[in-house]
Amino acid sequence: MLAPRRTGAAVLVAAFVLALTLVVGVSFVPGDGAAVARADIIHLNDGRKIVGKIVKESEGSIKVKLKHGTQTINRDDIFEIERRKEPEDLHAEEAAKAETADDWFAIGKQAKDDWGLEEIVWRGDFEKAIELDPEHAGAREGLGYKKVDGKWLEEAEWREAEGFVLHEGRWVTKEKADQIEVERRERMRERVERGTESYRDEIKGVPWAKAWKVETGNYIVRSNAGKTDELTREYADFMELLYAKLRRIFSRLPLRSRGKRSLYILRNHKEFMEMNLLFEPGIGGFYVPGTHPPTGDERIIVAYHGQFGATGDTRGVLAHEGTHQFEHMIMEGDAQGFLSRPIWLIEGLAVLIGDGHYIKGRKMEIGIPRDRLAALQRAIRNGSNHKLKDLIRIPKQKFGGYEYAHAWGLIYYMLFGKEPFNYGGKEIHLGAAFENYLKANLKVASTPEAFEAEVGGAAGLEELETKWKAYILGLEIKKLGKQRGDKFESGELGFKIQLADRRSWSFLDEAELRAGEGFAAENEKTTGRVSVMSQPNGLLFDSKSLADRLRFGLNGRLENPAFIAQKKIDHKGHDVVMMEYKGTEKRTLEDSSARPNEQHFRSYVFTTPKRWYLLKFQSDSDRWDDCEADFDKMKDMFEVLLDE
Repeated sequence: MLAPRRTGAAVLVAAFVLALTLVVGVSFVPGDGAAVARADIIHLNDGRKIVGKIVKESEGSIKVKLKHGTQTINRDDIFEIERRKEPEDLHAEEAAKAETADDWFAIGKQAKDDWGLEEIVWRGDFEKAIELDPEHAGAREGLGYKKVDGKWLEEAEWREAEGFVLHEGRWVTKEKADQIEVERRERMRERVERGTESYRDEIKGVPWAKAWKVETGNYIVRSNAGKTDELTREYADFMELLYAKLRRIFSRLPLRSRGKRSLYILRNHKEFMEMNLLFEPGIGGFYVPGTHPPTGDERIIVAYHGQFGATGDTRGVLAHEGTHQFEHMIMEGDAQGFLSRPIWLIEGLAVLIGDGHYIKGRKMEIGIPRDRLAALQRAIRNGSNHKLKDLIRIPKQKFGGYEYAHAWGLIYYMLFGKEPFNYGGKEIHLGAAFENYLKANLKVASTPEAFEAEVGGAAGLEELETKWKAYILGLEIKKLGKQRGDKFESGELGFKIQLADRRSWSFLDEAELRAGEGFAAENEKTTGRVSVMSQPNGLLFDSKSLADRLRFGLNGRLENPAFIAQKKIDHKGHDVVMMEYKGTEKRTLEDSSARPNEQHFRSYVFTTPKRWYLLKFQSDSDRWDDCEADFDKMKDMFEVLLDE
């Protein structure tokens, strides 16, 4: 909530929030509520509509879950509430009235054909119909049964008797399945070869001495990626979108330094490391607040053309480091002075604006950085999160990715949290409090105590932490794929997979995934677990070299690892390395979901020119035999999706 009198910091808050747009905490949605499927519609007295799911009601207010976060609305402001029933609610109502086999069959038909519910739901309805009437033909046929010689046979039985095999969820003849596989392998190999050649052209580029130079209104961009200056121009255009967004956000703050800023974007990771004499391969780019020794330029960004994180690329790096570059334009001081600012403030803003950005039309908008939110939620759930009093005092040398997520979360909550913060008998406007602290750092570095004073002192910060954690846990993690029945597919991560049996296996939701995972499912009865990691292949690993690297790291992830086997196989046209091993998972600060019993693992390593994949199966060692058939089935149904 903003201060009612828009002066000083409050004016800056209003500009800040307006510039970021309502996308990050969207409340008012035009039209009929299509933004939130089957949601409730709250009609306000002033004619506006709020679309979301009502999750809590009291005599004086209601609480609505929105796309990002929640909002509390006073009943005095409400004209009418239009409640819409979820498919699950409709199903529950009909199920409560069901008595006969025909009733359950009819409900199952509606669940499947009209309500779009998952397969496990309508199959369960058909099974209940069969329990009441074992000869119910509609329910039997709906589950794939066929009557042969007076006996109902399951689909697998009669299909196999007729010479069919199950191939990727479809029943086809053995000859047809073999033909499909041969044609698929050939097409996949051709696509991989084309993709490899195209990507190598990008990272081959030209020698740095012939780097392209593109000058815009605010930047000078040099890059040697690509055969022409096309990529350089794309990056220059992107930086102008970033600059426009930053100027809108910080419109009330004067620029302390002016002039065009420089960017160097190297053609590949190897050249980036060699130019900057770096030894940490995980670095994607950086901002130099002083002089860059290899070039002699000041206050420049250095990065390389590639992909980072689960779904990011060079633009994400440029947005993050470009925010640092702009921070230095509004803050006084040389390199040492800039670096003396509170690291949580500097990096938190860079994650908020840089990591959370997306392009909509010809504008840059700000959303929630998925990976940072997921990491922070995991930390809060397992109790390993930093105390806020400690976070604002962590020195730069100890501030890493784990802390970046915390810093982002604190700033995001202060700017976009809707719940009022009351402490010491007064309401504290968190947005204004944050802006006051930001302004206090423009000339010289401020102190942790100054930040605490903005929120009611040390005790106030402790109270704030409780609300902050609840707010963060209430935010929705962006889904990277779609579940349909027993299938999961992700265009962003480039793969699809099907569960062996939807009745025994359950998808894990986004909050339950471990660090780096894009998908996971578990079988509670057998302890089976399947997961997929999909990451950019910026270092151009082949499957063998990546498998060797992962094998080398087993000691860091497992207690008493025992390696069983490693071999190269063909999987639908891909050269894949299979690794099998055992060990007990180590608990880490960021992930406490390690299993206590010894695990048996089988992992498959895939690589393409742009991404690498780790398909991993595991179970308690003494339950491996109960899981292996399902693991093999899911491995056969896993498929890498390549860009055309």
